[in-house]
Amino acid sequence: IFTIIVTQLPFVATLVISTLQWNILKPGERHFVGLSNFKFVFTDERLRTAVLNTVVLTASVVLISVVLG
Repeated sequence: IFTIIVTQLPFVATLVISTLQWNILKPGERHFVGLSNFKFVFTDERLRTAVLNTVVLTASVVLISVVLG
């Protein structure tokens, strides 16, 4: 139960937040936008490049850690 609380609740909260348009500087102004945030990530070239770089760096670190471990 503790593991579920510590790992899955933040994950679910992240999924919920990802469906909102929310400017953290104006916390009262937020509304549901569904999957349009994900559409923006995959259609904006600069953001897609940043996501791809993050995936490559993360995978590289994990693989290197496994090999060295």
